[in-house]
Amino acid sequence: MAIKGYNQINIRRNCLKDMNIKEKLGDKRKAIYISLTIFAFFVLIWAILFNFGQSFVQIAPSRETVISDPAPIVSVKCLAPFTKLELLSFKLDGKNFTSSVSSDSRSFNYPSPQKFFEGEHIVEVNLLYKCLFSKKLKLKWSFVVDTVAPEVTFENFDGTIATPVSRVNLKGKTEPNIEIKALLNGNEISFEGVDSKGDFAFSIWRLPEEENELVLEAIDKAGNAWSKKMSVIFDPIPPKILSISPEEGSTVRADAPIIEIDFEENCEIASIDLWVNGQKIDYELDPNGTVLKSEPPPLGNGEHEVRVEIVDVAGNKAGRKWSFELNSTRLVLDISERCLYLYEGGMVTKTYRVAVGTPRYPTPLGTYKITSKRKNPTWYNPHKTWSKDMPPFIPPGPGNPLGPRALNLSASGIRIHGTPQVWSIGRAASHGCIRMRPSDVIDLYPRVSVGAPIDIIM
Repeated sequence: MAIKGYNQINIRRNCLKDMNIKEKLGDKRKAIYISLTIFAFFVLIWAILFNFGQSFVQIAPSRETVISDPAPIVSVKCLAPFTKLELLSFKLDGKNFTSSVSSDSRSFNYPSPQKFFEGEHIVEVNLLYKCLFSKKLKLKWSFVVDTVAPEVTFENFDGTIATPVSRVNLKGKTEPNIEIKALLNGNEISFEGVDSKGDFAFSIWRLPEEENELVLEAIDKAGNAWSKKMSVIFDPIPPKILSISPEEGSTVRADAPIIEIDFEENCEIASIDLWVNGQKIDYELDPNGTVLKSEPPPLGNGEHEVRVEIVDVAGNKAGRKWSFELNSTRLVLDISERCLYLYEGGMVTKTYRVAVGTPRYPTPLGTYKITSKRKNPTWYNPHKTWSKDMPPFIPPGPGNPLGPRALNLSASGIRIHGTPQVWSIGRAASHGCIRMRPSDVIDLYPRVSVGAPIDIIM
């Protein structure tokens, strides 16, 4: 019995000893497995960092980006741990700037001393990427510098946007593929935007007011912003011509006639064209822009045609065509010289010696006009003191005091007429009338018309 118990104790001891050995072997295996796992993990991390090193390199400005900074800092930075960078060469737009680059073990920067030109820039970098071992990396990328804000122009409007109808179709052009927004009186207008060619179009279907505010806002890829406020005018009413001068069919007695047109317009005038006898002429507008005045080039006596066309900003038109007659013929009697001057177009074209009134019956000074004309006139006694012994009338003929022609003036009782008493020409010999030789009065008669002015001066 004692031997049996002893054997059992030995067996138990041996079992415990075996169990301890097995436990120690298991702990060693675990340690080895953990060590191998950690080693494999670090090998994997290293392999990723080394083989995919370029993926952990950050560049700025980013590849194919568009920036508004005229002098950006070009940089390369390694984001991976346990790695270093060594710059071998740096080129910008084909020029080597390696010596101008500032660097440390994990990054480098190139601050340009001057502004970049507008457009695309190409960066080429050669560097050593170190992670236990070294390998060369070649980086090449481009970016665009754009510091200019986009500008929007309209194809079918120049300046003011105006329309005679309540709908307006707008076509415009700007930079391709930019963001653009349109607001009418503060409300956004929906449209497709800008296409790849920079074209865009949208319609305003119903203009709510006579004058509306359109705001366009555009932002390009670089973030440059542009905005513009414009008036959109709804004007269905054409300009209205209120009066013209000279009037239709009138006779103008002046050396240089003045054309004057009075008109009104609700909004704004876009253009005015004025023609005289088919030739476009210049004009001036008054400060209010509603009265047109023009002095045309020298015109001869006769009929002249005037045409005007007024166009407002909405395209509404108003026009007028009319004619007037110009008669620049006028007379000047210089009593002291005993001469009657015929003016045409501001120039003396004929001079006649005449007789004028005596000091007792002087020819009146002043400005008058011809009121009537008579061929072979009959003389009627004016029943004055000087004519009391003369017959009641004298018919046409050699003894007629008025001669072959007579032109009555607006001065009472005063005429330009012929005289059989040709000896009196050049003297103060009449009773106030202006006497002419018969041949001279016949020559003058067709040259002047009723209404022609005459200035009588001393």
